[in-house]
Amino acid sequence: MDRLQTWPRLACISHLSSIYPPDYYLRLCQLETFPDYYEHQIALDIKRKLSLQSDEIDTEMKKKTLSRVLNCYVKRNSNVGYCQGFNYITNYMYEKGFSEE
Repeated sequence: MDRLQTWPRLACISHLSSIYPPDYYLRLCQLETFPDYYEHQIALDIKRKLSLQSDEIDTEMKKKTLSRVLNCYVKRNSNVGYCQGFNYITNYMYEKGFSEE
């Protein structure tokens, strides 16, 4: 079993998918009334992580994707918030081909 199958199983993704509506991630992305305490720190961490990337177009697209994912995580898990280093985990999953949702 490869990582693309293992991580969703460990995270109980199929169970969570049955609880939340299909557009749940999109709703989180569009949530505007949520305080953006962590947005600046997320942007700094992503910039720091991707500063070594050579392909500017891919880097810009990756920045936007990672930012969306991390900000949605904070919205979904406001009791945890954002912790420095989440960007490394998110970047790893992005590079391994996991879906943004």
